[in-house]
Amino acid sequence: MRLYNKKQLQVFKATSKDETRPALNGVLFEENKVVATDGHRLVVVENKPMDEKDWPVNGVNWNTDNNDSFIVNRKSIEKAIKNIPKSKGRPILENVAIGLTEKGKATLQTTDLEHTDNIVTETAEGRFPDYKLVLPDVHSKKTEYKSKVAVNAKYMKEAFELMGNLTDESGNVQIHIKDQNSSIVLTCEDQDNNKTTAVIMPMRMDK
Repeated sequence: MRLYNKKQLQVFKATSKDETRPALNGVLFEENKVVATDGHRLVVVENKPMDEKDWPVNGVNWNTDNNDSFIVNRKSIEKAIKNIPKSKGRPILENVAIGLTEKGKATLQTTDLEHTDNIVTETAEGRFPDYKLVLPDVHSKKTEYKSKVAVNAKYMKEAFELMGNLTDESGNVQIHIKDQNSSIVLTCEDQDNNKTTAVIMPMRMDK
């Protein structure tokens, strides 16, 4: 069993909504990582270990082997997120305890100390894509990139949402980066050849 907060579990948004593809319709829990992909995008969040001994609820026969990987469907993840209570001065309650409880099943537990919700679900069948083959090791000094630019995530999100409404049916937006000191330029074109350009200024990077 490990503890995951609401932000970490938001990776479910990168899963496929196609329930006929169970491996892509769920979130992979693997050691200290939470992984989601729909085949077009990939999100990996590393989970900084929290002391599970501080979790105030008992009553679940958790599998003690935290090295097992398993996939939980997106509907169960969404439901567990909604069950997270507002903090009552104990930040640990703003987490979901997730782990295997028996063969082929996982439990997602939330509590406000007065009420406890246990979502028991079958783990998804199928093989999760080998995401490590396409995931660049951006934290390694051996990995070389021509440019690395820091941008404000909120500005980036708003720019993409705006341009998503101004592009053609493909929904494609091009990203142009000259170097680490230059701004990021986003361009798109609609079906009538109307062009849109957005510029996002780089943020200072602390080395």
